[in-house]
Amino acid sequence: MVRINQPTRLPPTVASIGFALTDAVLTLTRCPNVVAVNDPTTLVSTIVAASKGTDRRLIGMALEDESVARYACLGDVTPDAGTGRPLLGPRSDRRRREQRGTALPLRGETGVTGALVVFAPEGWIDALMYARLEALAGDAGLAIGEIVDEQLSQRLGLVDAVTGHPNRSGLDKAMQASIGAPCSLVSFAVDQVEELGTEQGHLVLRRLATILRSKTRDYDVPARVGGAEFALFLPDAPLDSAVLVADRVRAAVSETEFELGDRALLTCAFGVAAMPDTVDAIDRLMAAAVDARVEGRQSGPNRIATLH
Repeated sequence: MVRINQPTRLPPTVASIGFALTDAVLTLTRCPNVVAVNDPTTLVSTIVAASKGTDRRLIGMALEDESVARYACLGDVTPDAGTGRPLLGPRSDRRRREQRGTALPLRGETGVTGALVVFAPEGWIDALMYARLEALAGDAGLAIGEIVDEQLSQRLGLVDAVTGHPNRSGLDKAMQASIGAPCSLVSFAVDQVEELGTEQGHLVLRRLATILRSKTRDYDVPARVGGAEFALFLPDAPLDSAVLVADRVRAAVSETEFELGDRALLTCAFGVAAMPDTVDAIDRLMAAAVDARVEGRQSGPNRIATLH
């Protein structure tokens, strides 16, 4: 029986565990295969390892939501791609042999950590082989889960678990690194705060975080600093530039349908502060931006305000 090492003896990185698993599965089944791992903060499933005989360009690819492999990453045991769903995704299945196969969840102590995807002809994997694949996936899932859980616990001190963006501590750390240089801060909060505590609300918060990142520079720092409150730190940006950035974010949020309960559109309040335009010290930026946001909200939703 082909087996991989026990979790305590596996290589100490997610990728190396993935490659150890793909080698073992290739020996057992003689079929090419890949391993995908879940990011617990963004909930994106990404291929981290591929066996010989696969297209190595698959490594680093995010699984598409309606694929068999993605369902396996969410814990759904789907026997094969004969369900009508594509194995990896309609844009990903570039070759015929990547359209057929099976996907098994990788389970850790705290939940599903990813999936093993085997590109196999129909009927190739019998019950005995499937049981052996489950054993291999079990060993790897536990090992990957230990590493992912440890990495997550280290990140959570500075990272928001829902959005993957810095939390208030992470934002403060980034701001302190820019002491003395001109900078701005945008504070914004969603008006429909009571609806964001649900699982569906978390999906909305993640989408808001994606919008925030898409409208900013690579070195800007988006953060989630409260339940429905976000901030955007803009190094080297004067007040007028920060207002323009806030307006881009405001427009993008206003035009996005979120499907939250009975609502499709969200409204937000924005406040902007800058150093030295508004305050003379970086540790006063947040309070000034929040004060501007609160003051501006009194005039109606979806407004951008600065302190006078």
